[in-house]
Amino acid sequence: MAIPLRASAQFSGCVTGAVQTCASWSLQHLGGTSWSLLLTNLSAETAPQKFTSVLLLMSPQHEVTALTSSGPAAAWELDEHQFNGQLWMGGVLGAAGNNAMFLSQGKGADVIERGESLTFTFAANGMPLGIGVHAQGGGAAGSQWVVLAESGLPAATVPEPATLALLGAGLACIGWVVRRRRA
Repeated sequence: MAIPLRASAQFSGCVTGAVQTCASWSLQHLGGTSWSLLLTNLSAETAPQKFTSVLLLMSPQHEVTALTSSGPAAAWELDEHQFNGQLWMGGVLGAAGNNAMFLSQGKGADVIERGESLTFTFAANGMPLGIGVHAQGGGAAGSQWVVLAESGLPAATVPEPATLALLGAGLACIGWVVRRRRA
């Protein structure tokens, strides 16, 4: 399993797709496979948007396996299918590729309205690489999928056992040579 070098990441600002979407999020690694995501809708009063779905960008070999949510619209559910639509990322509309998974999808009135926050606690066998939302409203475009930002949590690779054995053998040889020179 990949181990994050940093245990948290955050973003606050606006990104432009068909229309501008503003939000803030804070991602915390709680230990093991547990993560916490606080997401706040910061859409403008003049062009309010609501977030109807949240998307986690995951490495292809990683998945989200459990979800709870708390806040004004806390009845969100884990939607375990892969996202294969188009989304705005860095101002460019393109395909998500094979690494975008739904974290959850609001049911009925369970959306994150302008000014509201929602906390998700989830289990994943890897770290999220980015956070996206489905934003509705806010102009003529109606709705759009947009990646708010990449999490910036780089993965540290775990060395293979053979690599560790080779490192240990090398250190033992160096120790033996130093000891022999002293004798």
